[in-house]
Amino acid sequence: CNAISYAHSKGVIHLDLKPSNVIVGDYGDVHVLDWGLSTLVTHLNEYDGEPVSWHSIDEVSLENGQTLTRYLESSSKNRRKRNVVGGTPGYMAPEQAQGSPANIDFQTDVYMLGALLYEILTFHCPIEGKTVKDVLQKTVRGEIPPLGKRAPELKVPAALAAIAMKAMNMDPADRYATVAALIHDLHQFQDGFATRAENPTFITHAILLVKRHKMAVGLIAASAAIIAATLGQSFTSIKKSERVALQALAALQEKNDYIAATAQKVAPTYLDLMAREEKDYAFAAAEQALDTGLAFDPSLEMGWMWKGKMLLCQQRFSEAWNILSGHHGSPVRRDTATLKLAEQYKDQPKVPDAGIPELVRGFKNHNLAGGIPRLFYHLNRAPFDPSTRFPALEASLMLLNPKIETLNFSYAPAKGGGWKIDIGNNPDLDDISPLCGLDIRSLNAGGIGSPDLKLLTESGMEELRLSGTALNHLFELDQLADLQVLDISHTRIRNLINMVKYSQLTSLDISNIEGLSISPQLVWCRNLRSLTVSEKFKDNPTIRALANRGVIIIYAN
Repeated sequence: CNAISYAHSKGVIHLDLKPSNVIVGDYGDVHVLDWGLSTLVTHLNEYDGEPVSWHSIDEVSLENGQTLTRYLESSSKNRRKRNVVGGTPGYMAPEQAQGSPANIDFQTDVYMLGALLYEILTFHCPIEGKTVKDVLQKTVRGEIPPLGKRAPELKVPAALAAIAMKAMNMDPADRYATVAALIHDLHQFQDGFATRAENPTFITHAILLVKRHKMAVGLIAASAAIIAATLGQSFTSIKKSERVALQALAALQEKNDYIAATAQKVAPTYLDLMAREEKDYAFAAAEQALDTGLAFDPSLEMGWMWKGKMLLCQQRFSEAWNILSGHHGSPVRRDTATLKLAEQYKDQPKVPDAGIPELVRGFKNHNLAGGIPRLFYHLNRAPFDPSTRFPALEASLMLLNPKIETLNFSYAPAKGGGWKIDIGNNPDLDDISPLCGLDIRSLNAGGIGSPDLKLLTESGMEELRLSGTALNHLFELDQLADLQVLDISHTRIRNLINMVKYSQLTSLDISNIEGLSISPQLVWCRNLRSLTVSEKFKDNPTIRALANRGVIIIYAN
């Protein structure tokens, strides 16, 4: 995995990962062999041949481990151009088997790494068949037997099975985004923690906690066995049995106390995790971490205070007041200002749109300003009436950016759903919290201050204009993976290395950026059709390479 991750960082895709291409050296070092089918991401756009159709391939069998590319080369004497279909049947990803380079990406290698893990766990290739056509048809249809059915006698751990099946998902978007994410899940399993692939619940976390403390569980089981043996002899010596049973029960209680104490020690780490997720506006993950921490240790005063604040942000005012006031029966860290706000709203249902600005003002004045992004996250993700919601968002933007006297703000429905939002030409606009959770397909934020783009929590944005903002760094935002149009002209964003994360970009404007460094990785944006850049970069080798590839280069003064 580390070797493939390194290759991906250089833009190289292997395309033929299988057991025979991975060897372990005398000293435990792992080598990945046979890079003959590998290619650069950028080269996938240069193919000018016709895709190979496997539907007409004769019903022939392959020799063990024979790649489809080598079979096609040996059977097609007149083929002059490189085959699009490449790889080894049974390990190939569906997009390889379909014979077109358009959908081949880093996730193609992720699929084959999942296939390797599948065979390691079951001693079987994921997809088997009698002929080439049979194997490829099964690959395209995603007919992969579950690991438990393929090798029930091996009792493959559910977590590892989930990792393998996630990596081999038919849709590349549902696989691991990177090899690093796959490695992270494998490390989570090795360390005894839940993996993302298995969608862990609280019960999963609890079971794994017990497994990580096997000694304590073993002592409890031994104590239970002592109790059973002792009770079996109680008929012959009731007093002696009673005494021994009481001792065993005391030992059992001691071990239970040990488990509880261990859970209490772990609980604060979940609060730390919650704080990190909340800071990154990963609100669902933050709430799950908080609930887990409180389940492990209900006496966490700080945890209950956070729970009350989260409920306030969800406008569950009565529940929030019940917790913050301590009426729920567990100790809670007192926050007088927040409690006062909860008491003010405790008898009210959810606030109408017209009352949102006043609620935001209450958050600012009652020690809850940090909860404003979460407030709008829950508001904007729920169905709403745009005729009342957007005026409330506009008023809230004015409230959170007091230097603004007149706010330029407009909205319109986007084609296919979502919204087009224009907040451009507001130099004093920095806080865009009211846009958090909103389904934005197009955002014009040109000429504003320095907004926190992480507040744009929802995926699906296709157009983002940041020209003239004070931003100096372009964050790696997963929710912007669908971005097609990006304008960062007249900004301070000088490093374009993160641009490769936005693989769907078709139009990019990086003109008039002082001190700009043209990253060679810009060529990895293989869907790019138009690039606007300052004229001084006319002879830049990366710009020339893009022009040679057919990208329209627009030179700005």
